[in-house]
Amino acid sequence: MQRSINSRMFFMFMMLCCTLALFPGHTAAAWADAPPSAVAQVGDNTYASLQAAIQHIDDDGSTITLLTDVTESIDFTLPDDADTAILNLDGHTLAASGGPAISIPADTTLTITGSGTVAGGTESAILCWGTLIVENGTFTSSHTLMQFGEDSEGTAEAYLEHGTFSAPTIVERVGAADYLGYVQIGGGMFHGTFPAGLDTLEILHGSFSDVSNLTSYLQLAAGLAQAENGMYETTALRIISDIPQLELTASADMPEFTVSSLLEQTGTRLNALADYRLDVDEVQLATLNKQISLAAQAVQGGTAFAGANQDVDITAARIISEEMQSRTATEDHIAAKVNVIIKPVEVPAQPEEPEEPANPGQPEEPTTPPADPSETPRETPAAPSQQSISRSMPKTGIFTLPMIFAAALLLSATAIVAVIRALISRRRLR
Repeated sequence: MQRSINSRMFFMFMMLCCTLALFPGHTAAAWADAPPSAVAQVGDNTYASLQAAIQHIDDDGSTITLLTDVTESIDFTLPDDADTAILNLDGHTLAASGGPAISIPADTTLTITGSGTVAGGTESAILCWGTLIVENGTFTSSHTLMQFGEDSEGTAEAYLEHGTFSAPTIVERVGAADYLGYVQIGGGMFHGTFPAGLDTLEILHGSFSDVSNLTSYLQLAAGLAQAENGMYETTALRIISDIPQLELTASADMPEFTVSSLLEQTGTRLNALADYRLDVDEVQLATLNKQISLAAQAVQGGTAFAGANQDVDITAARIISEEMQSRTATEDHIAAKVNVIIKPVEVPAQPEEPEEPANPGQPEEPTTPPADPSETPRETPAAPSQQSISRSMPKTGIFTLPMIFAAALLLSATAIVAVIRALISRRRLR
């Protein structure tokens, strides 16, 4: 009987051990009320809320690590012996609850790192009167993402170095603040717009979905060029030309250049969107236009033109409004040049004039067929030619009617005498 009882007790003990083995985290103490789960950790200590962890920071520069996703709006007012802290999101999400997800008071510096998310929801993700440094993370809101302010108590500063930022409006001044403070964007991806008039917002690097109002915030001779993914990325500003050397053929109506027509014909422009204009050296442009005028005159007048080769310097100058005077150096050193060549003009060759015939207006005499060699040519006394008669006439230069009549009688008499002589000669031969 005793052995049977011992066997049953042993069996029940083994069943209890097996049950405890299936739930190793539960011990005898687990039957009591369990403490709340840890949300954040500072050093070796864990806390049930992020706000509680902040209150237990005892060293300047302490790191608070988020241990799980949490819905909580945080006021980063630090204990008296600390004014800087680091929040490591560690891949988790901090969601706002009833106010901005993170509020940073004046004289407090907060650095946010890690690959987690700060979600403002319908509130801002960040409201800052102190200093914010973002090294990594994702920040979202359906409202204004980050608000900064400057007043008599202090000036907000922000350095956004990396991360992803998404909201209808990325940065704005706190409504109660006198000014924005200073916000510097050194990198990251920004999906949203930036309002105009933030005179202390400075963009060094980054990638942006909307370029509205951005060019006035760019610094250090930077521009915005569209990438393959559709985002606009900051890039070093340069002047580029499709035709850096332009050759012109002179014509009578070739036009002179204006600044805009020279830039257009050479395809000269900035390589990215920027708050800059292109200026052309006025003296060099005037010299080029003088050569164009000389070439056109040469073509019109049929004279020679030796040709011309003219460089024109082009520089980029910042368009500065009164409130943006501090946003550019005295000289940004963005320059290029184009070269214009006007081809030479040669004197046109004169066409050769056709030769005039020896006796213009008189038909050529028909060619006499050759005589039969068997026939003996007969000599016919030649009648005096008009040329011989004219030689015997006095050269008065004026031919009157009596003179013409006398010449006709002389010719007739000469002809009669020649006929009579011919008849006499024939009779003698008979």
